[in-house]
Amino acid sequence: MDLNQLPIEPARRRRWILALSGGGYRGLFTARFLEHLEAEIGRPLREVFDLHAGTSIGSILALGIAYGIPAPKLVAFFKDDGERIFPRSALGAARQLVMPKHSTAVLEEVLLEVFGKAVLSDLGSHVVVPTIRLSDSGAEIFRSRNGARAASNARVISAALASAAAPIYFAPHKIGDQQYIDGGLIANSPDALAVNEAIAALGWPRDELHLLSVGTTGMATGLPFRKGALNWGALRWGWGLRLLTQMMAAQADLSRQSAQQLLGDRVYVVDPTRSEEQNDAVGLDRATPQAAATLIGMADAAWERFRSNVPGTTVIAALKRHVAMGPQVT
Repeated sequence: MDLNQLPIEPARRRRWILALSGGGYRGLFTARFLEHLEAEIGRPLREVFDLHAGTSIGSILALGIAYGIPAPKLVAFFKDDGERIFPRSALGAARQLVMPKHSTAVLEEVLLEVFGKAVLSDLGSHVVVPTIRLSDSGAEIFRSRNGARAASNARVISAALASAAAPIYFAPHKIGDQQYIDGGLIANSPDALAVNEAIAALGWPRDELHLLSVGTTGMATGLPFRKGALNWGALRWGWGLRLLTQMMAAQADLSRQSAQQLLGDRVYVVDPTRSEEQNDAVGLDRATPQAAATLIGMADAAWERFRSNVPGTTVIAALKRHVAMGPQVT
């Protein structure tokens, strides 16, 4: 039999999910890594992934990608506006004891320039953004589209400001008669949320799903201290937001574990650990030249490892094939 006459089985269809974690100004790492990925694939990331999930700063990046913003402009967002959004002030530490450390006005102004009056249903791809309602401490998920359910009519800028309204740093964001705070308190890593959305809400087969999770860099010890925590009280646990940091890091790890339980080795995580020196240079609201250089350097190094080793090489090749197959029927 002539092997050339055998029918060719079509490539198996895959659904690719992009999950972007919260982390304030450390989102510059995420944006820079995505800039490399977009350049390698050769197509806008909106055309590469089928579902974009983002929390806090990750929500701004995910919404930006779905809106069609090129990755280099996402990097420029941090470089050009980071110091205005997170200004350094001698009064900052004292201010945050009684009120939000930063004003939302600058962030809102910057996002308005980008998104204008666009609503979530205007976006060209699936997006999910978690946040929390203050009225009943309930979780609320903003969606661009959701299978048979109606798309959200919330403005894109409102979803971004709601998910990024980190307590202590920014005031809650009001939409209608509700006020919202940072989705990072429930899903700082939106991996599990995204997988659940794909399966339960969009009806995508689980065996078709692949997830790329990009973090904002992690700490070696999880907390900015090394020992002596056993006998701490409220003051020492609260100092430097230690307890909050621990809680968010732990639930982000649980989210990734949950996604991995569902998808197995089809979850790919990019989230390098900061050294002590790197940790001293960066922070949630530290928008300094040193912080920017550190985060860009970490992203460049992470990309080189990713593009040169398995599973990164496998992911890149699969994404290129995915784009070549054309858009999915949703």
